[in-house]
Amino acid sequence: MNILAELTIKQQLEKYLVDHPHGRINTAELARTFKVTRQHICHQLDRLGEQRHHRLSPIPSHCQACGIVISKNATHCRPHAKIVERFPGQYYQCSACKKYKVLEDFAKSNIAHSGYETRCLNCRAEWQRDYYRTERGKDSHVKATRALLQKHPERQRAYYQVYKALKSGVLQKESCYKCGDSNSQAIHSDYRNPLSVTWACLTCRSKINTPKIDYIPNPLEDGFREFTKDTIGKTNGLGRWLTIIKQHYNTSFITSQIFVQSIKDYKNIDGLGRRYKILAAQYADKLLIELLPENRA
Repeated sequence: MNILAELTIKQQLEKYLVDHPHGRINTAELARTFKVTRQHICHQLDRLGEQRHHRLSPIPSHCQACGIVISKNATHCRPHAKIVERFPGQYYQCSACKKYKVLEDFAKSNIAHSGYETRCLNCRAEWQRDYYRTERGKDSHVKATRALLQKHPERQRAYYQVYKALKSGVLQKESCYKCGDSNSQAIHSDYRNPLSVTWACLTCRSKINTPKIDYIPNPLEDGFREFTKDTIGKTNGLGRWLTIIKQHYNTSFITSQIFVQSIKDYKNIDGLGRRYKILAAQYADKLLIELLPENRA
């Protein structure tokens, strides 16, 4: 574009600003009128010091309870939204099937601002099954499972005990306790009692009201597990030994006294053999040496 044409557009813009001193400037419409690009119109307006063609920043929304800045369509921040936006017994629309269902048909969520999933339990279960069939879903599931097992090793032990019990016939798989679906899973209320489970499908499992008991780590069990792994290179059978000891002495927490007594009574306890006796005695001797006063520095 030559200088004369550019000056002409500049003069026309100056006249337009005089005729329209207020209101926003539609740069797309001016570009079509002057047969130039919209970027050229914006450049000329900037040179003239005009700012009305710039997009106005959105007015921020504030939480009605605490006043902090929140997203445009929200009325409360995440902590306060859990209190004021969802009520038991009331109906809410599922974002997937668009049906209105009671709050109990939505799973709780630590991410959603309302404290509940936007999809109902049935739609969420269907979406989850479809997602886990994809390559991304499979990789995500593997990573999440590994992270969960590292954070909560007691879960892995409880799941393994259920697996072994099902394989040996000690435990029988049942249908979902609520809807009768045969595709059910074992749900624990206490990982210290691995064979005490409730069978529920993926949809009904979140409706179980049994509170989970926080896992209390046992340094003796964890130490014995590490010692066994370092000694023989594997921990096969160790979980079964610990479960047998707990059942025999009717306890959920193995103390040092119970551990030493199990070494003495191993012949009278079904499931414990000489291999357990040797490893347990070696670990007990190791603990005794570590507890001696001269080794406590």
